[in-house]
Amino acid sequence: MFWTAGQRIDLHYKDSSFAWKYTPGTGSCCGGPCMYEMKYKYWGRGEPNNGSSRDAKLNPVSPKLPEKCIHICRGWYYKWNDGLCEMPACSICEVDVYTATRVLEADAAVELELKTAD
Repeated sequence: MFWTAGQRIDLHYKDSSFAWKYTPGTGSCCGGPCMYEMKYKYWGRGEPNNGSSRDAKLNPVSPKLPEKCIHICRGWYYKWNDGLCEMPACSICEVDVYTATRVLEADAAVELELKTAD
C-alpha cells in the first residue's frame, strides 16, 4: 500500500471532495493553498466510501471512521481507495506509467495462467 498526495479538501468535513495537496515549497503554491483540482480519477469500485470499519492498527471499530486520504495498492490493480490517514504506509511522489502498466499486464498474465492451469 502506498499513500498519494490526494486528500479531502477539508479534513474536518467528512464529505468534502478530494484534491491533490502538496507540501509548501515543493510545488508552485505561490503563497496560496497548495491544493490542485483532481482532473483525473481512478477510484476502485464503490470508492470513495468514507467509512473504515478498522482503525490504524486494524482493530474493528464502530461507528466507522472517516477516510480522508487516498492510497493505492497492487492487489487492487492500483485503483484508488480512500483510507485512514493514520495508517502506516510509504508515500509515492511519481509513478512511471509505462512501468506500472507493464507490472499490471504481467500480473494479469500470471492470473490467467493460474486459472487455466486448474
